[in-house]
Amino acid sequence: MDLTTTWLNPDTRPSWLETTAVGRFHLDVAGAKFERHHHTDHELWFIVAGKGKVLTDGSEHYVQAGDLVVTRAGDSHDFVEIYETIDGLFIETGQPVAGTAGHLYENDGDRAGHDVRVAPVPADFPMREVAQ
Repeated sequence: MDLTTTWLNPDTRPSWLETTAVGRFHLDVAGAKFERHHHTDHELWFIVAGKGKVLTDGSEHYVQAGDLVVTRAGDSHDFVEIYETIDGLFIETGQPVAGTAGHLYENDGDRAGHDVRVAPVPADFPMREVAQ
C-alpha cells in the first residue's frame, strides 16, 4: 500500500490504522466555504498557518498557527471567521462501535455550508510568536 497521500479515510487507510481519517484543510481569504458539522468520534485540528475563529465545545475561540483544536465526539464545530489564510491538519480519532464516518449535520443548512467571513485581525486577538 502506498502510504503517501493527502487524505486517509475508511476507504483508503491501512487496515492496521484505527484512526478514522487524517488530512489537511485550507481556507483562503480570497474565498472559503465551510460547514458546521460533528462526528461520532473526536477530532483534532492542528493549525499550521493563519489566524481565525472557530466554534467548538459550544463557544467561539481565536486560533492561530501552532494551536490545537480538540473537539469531543458529538460537538458541532466550524470556522466562523478567518483573518489570514488558514492551513491545517485534521485527525478523526477512531469510530466507536456503530459509529458513522464523515461529517454529520444538525440540519440541511449546516450541510450546505457557508461562506466563511473574512475580517481584519481583531484588536483583542492574542498575538504570540510561533516557534519554527
